[in-house]
Amino acid sequence: MNNVCGIGDGDCDPGQCDAGVCVNDVGAEYGLPAHYDVCEARDETPDVARFNGTWSITTRYTSSGCTHHADERGTVTIANGAIRNAGRTIGSVSTSGRVSGNLYAPNGQRAGEFTGQAQERSASGTWFNLVGCSGTWTATKR
Repeated sequence: MNNVCGIGDGDCDPGQCDAGVCVNDVGAEYGLPAHYDVCEARDETPDVARFNGTWSITTRYTSSGCTHHADERGTVTIANGAIRNAGRTIGSVSTSGRVSGNLYAPNGQRAGEFTGQAQERSASGTWFNLVGCSGTWTATKR
C-alpha cells in the first residue's frame, strides 16, 4: 500500500509527498511529535536571496510575570541568509524560510533565542529570553 502525504501531513518519508518535499524533524511546527517528518510546499524560489533586505520587526510579550510588557519595534537586515542587527549576525533564514537565532543583551551576552517562518515579505515566530519571559514576533519586509 502506498501511503501518500499531502502538504502539512506527517509522518512522511522521502517519496511519499504528493506535492512538495518531505522535511525531517519538523513535526512540532505542525502540532505533531517533534521527530515527525512533514510534507511542505516546495519553494518556488529556493535561493535565500529572496529574503534580502531590511525588515521591520515588532515583538510582543505573552508570558506573565515579566516587568516589561510593551511592544518593541526595530529593524534587522537579511543578506544571503544571515540576519543582522546593529552590525552583528544574530541568526539565519534557510531556503525554506525557517528562521532561527539568538537574542543579545546590550552588553553583548546571549540573552535568549527566536525561531519562526519567513515568506517573501512577511515573517512571524516566537522568542524567549533567559530570565523567563517569552512572546511572539512579526516582521514585514520594507
